[in-house]
Amino acid sequence: MIFFINKANSFISELSDIDTEKLTSEKDTEINGITTYFNSNHYKQNLLLKDIGFHIKLMLSEFDNGKIFIDRLDNVESNKIITNKGLKEHLLDINHLFISFLNEYRK
Repeated sequence: MIFFINKANSFISELSDIDTEKLTSEKDTEINGITTYFNSNHYKQNLLLKDIGFHIKLMLSEFDNGKIFIDRLDNVESNKIITNKGLKEHLLDINHLFISFLNEYRK
């Protein structure tokens, strides 16, 4: 149990250190007369958050009742995945919920 609590706390710490950037439009390229907008900082940060999410899934898969939390992790509301802030909050929520569950489970 302690391993899972420590690991979840390390994810919380790692996520807390990320200063999420708002999705801002910056002119990137023009293709066939259509301007595409892209914020590379937002994209890089999104990849980092998704990588942390993957590692959280790995941790949860090692826990006997982890599937419940994996399902919750995968069922993120579509409006949360649009912004890095929403994704970060979702990942933090899952970790806090998991730690609360583990603390109750230990009693």
